[in-house]
Amino acid sequence: MNPLRLTTAISLMIFGLIGCMASDTAASDTASPNASGPNISGPNISGPETPIPEASISETSVPDTAQNVETDESSLDCNNAVTQLELNECAYQDYETADAKRNQRYLEMLVQLSPTAQAALTAAELAWTEFRDLDCDFARSQYEGGSIAPLIYYDCLAAKSLTRLTELSSSTSAGESLDIASSDAALNQRYQELLALLTPEATEAVTTVQLSWIDYRDHHCDFEADHRNTPRDQCLARISQTRTGALETMIESRSL
Repeated sequence: MNPLRLTTAISLMIFGLIGCMASDTAASDTASPNASGPNISGPNISGPETPIPEASISETSVPDTAQNVETDESSLDCNNAVTQLELNECAYQDYETADAKRNQRYLEMLVQLSPTAQAALTAAELAWTEFRDLDCDFARSQYEGGSIAPLIYYDCLAAKSLTRLTELSSSTSAGESLDIASSDAALNQRYQELLALLTPEATEAVTTVQLSWIDYRDHHCDFEADHRNTPRDQCLARISQTRTGALETMIESRSL
């Protein structure tokens, strides 16, 4: 996420809130400090099997809301964006750029694979797409109804696309040894810390996101183990560490 863009957007949001506070006395949602959920980060737990379609060289789905931001791109200078509409449009452009790179890498890999490997990679990409959409919907929900919501959403989509690009472009380095037990423990600790900050409704949403992530992780590591000769536990540990970092960012944003 672009820090300057986010700071500007939050400033705009605060000015708007000041104008509303004089007349708005509605009670805010209260997070349940004791909210907890199941330990769903373990490597042996997976969500429902995603049907593996016939492998095809096509783009993964783009969120329907991707068309909701409209400005004159030819006159937009994202280095000097000031209004919320401009910030939202710039975030959307960043997402388009990041996702185009991800999709290009995905297609480059696909044409080099056997039919069996193509099917495995396609299944992983579809699972990732579902996880991405659920995760970014949840990120946006924290600002639902606010003008900053599109910025949060497209920043999330862009970050997810870049993370996926890295995962497609690399695997566990030769000689690298990651401990799946410690990686999994750290992941679950952060997951429980996040749940403790959420309302029951948000806890349910995050649980759905986490189950979707597990389904994606398992599909991706199946692909790496079967078609990249990567030890499965090393892939699981590496992807889990990435998810732990994402949860830490969510905890920080919820703690502000």
